[in-house]
Amino acid sequence: MMPLWIFLLGRHMSPETGSLQIPFANIVVSLVGLVVPLAIGMLIWRFKPKWAQKAQKCIKPLTLVVLIVILVLSVTVNQYIFLLMTWKSFLCGALISWSAYAFGAFAAFLGRLNRAQIIAVSIEIAFQNSGIAVVVLFTSLHQPDADLVIVPVVCQAILQGIPLYLLYIVLRLRKCVLNRMHPEKKVEPVPVCEAELGELCKVPANGRPNENLEVNGVLVDDYKSKL
Repeated sequence: MMPLWIFLLGRHMSPETGSLQIPFANIVVSLVGLVVPLAIGMLIWRFKPKWAQKAQKCIKPLTLVVLIVILVLSVTVNQYIFLLMTWKSFLCGALISWSAYAFGAFAAFLGRLNRAQIIAVSIEIAFQNSGIAVVVLFTSLHQPDADLVIVPVVCQAILQGIPLYLLYIVLRLRKCVLNRMHPEKKVEPVPVCEAELGELCKVPANGRPNENLEVNGVLVDDYKSKL
């Protein structure tokens, strides 16, 4: 989809991108270079799970350090990207990200998924891996084309999580207000005397415990799993 977006929208982002030539061969090579390591990792996880579990202990902290370093260096070195941003760039990034929530939820609804699955599909479709797009663009395009095309990608990465953050803040504020207006009442457990517990745990003469017992007027179904 990325080459299609570049073809449709790239020429309208700025006058410099009007004559942009898209090197589709380089894009395919970049995608293959990303897919091969993923395939190797999946094969290791499938046939050598012990190797994967041992490597996972080292990969998690290493990945966190690498992500922090990349984020700091990217913001420091590529400050010029923020100077190239225009309202069209932000509008393009917002439309791509925010419309994905709606299309994802609608597609999941047509698939008759439940509410939790609809939310998961919507978020999964809206949150795109911008790092892959950055790698493909920088390895496929020449300068300054790569610097110009990467602007809407950065805008999309910045704006894709804003609806979720706003929704989370609204839900937290709503929960706090409801808790103050209608404090929850603590429900105390019904006390059960020792005699009733003895009757509950008593095994009949036939050696098979009762499936349904009643304590304090409450029917206990399959008490063995509830003790």
